[in-house]
Amino acid sequence: MDTYTEVQVKAVLTGMLREDDATEKSVMAEATKLCSGDEALGMKLLTEVCEAVAEAQGEDEDVPVAVAPEPVSPKPKVKPKKPRKRYKTVQCEAALDEVLDAAELESLRDEMTDWRDNMEGTGLENTDKFEQVSEAADILEEQVYVLSDAIDSLNLSGHGDLANAAVKWAEQHPYGKRAWPRWLRHSTAVPQLTAALAVLAEADGADKYAEQRNDIETAIDELNTVEYPTMF
Repeated sequence: MDTYTEVQVKAVLTGMLREDDATEKSVMAEATKLCSGDEALGMKLLTEVCEAVAEAQGEDEDVPVAVAPEPVSPKPKVKPKKPRKRYKTVQCEAALDEVLDAAELESLRDEMTDWRDNMEGTGLENTDKFEQVSEAADILEEQVYVLSDAIDSLNLSGHGDLANAAVKWAEQHPYGKRAWPRWLRHSTAVPQLTAALAVLAEADGADKYAEQRNDIETAIDELNTVEYPTMF
């Protein structure tokens, strides 16, 4: 790839990273595409872009610049527009064995661990961003394992009535075709599990599920501490 093309690719990636709905996966996919399918080159350019932005942000913070305010002409009063709603509340219902599922949290774990692994060995490894990503990845790795093990040991497939028990909960969905950010996917998966625990606690013979319920509840408490960093 020639220097001119490389500069263009970096400019595109910089613009993508500044978008609110940018994800590590989507930006990496675009980097690979722009590099004609060369994933290694795409990762190299993306890393250089992130390092350059992080360095620029650090310089901006270290050297504040005082700017004299320019005279501003009075603007005509405009009636403020009503804030546009970004998310809507949706009432959901499903069978207990469908709700007791860690698939979404497993996906989030994989994304965060991949993000952490891609930053290791680069200039980003000594940044606050790396610490934030690593902390989230560590919690997800440990607690999703506990959660999945507890759910598997319930073996609800052998208890038809309990497996089909109705679970109801409310969750937030983005309007239109807006992307699902990681924090929203997380805050959708956890309430489902909490609602499922309530149904499981009221089931006949609930005491025999006490150990699994305790493990799931403990995992949920730890998962609620996860903070998902943005790309910047």
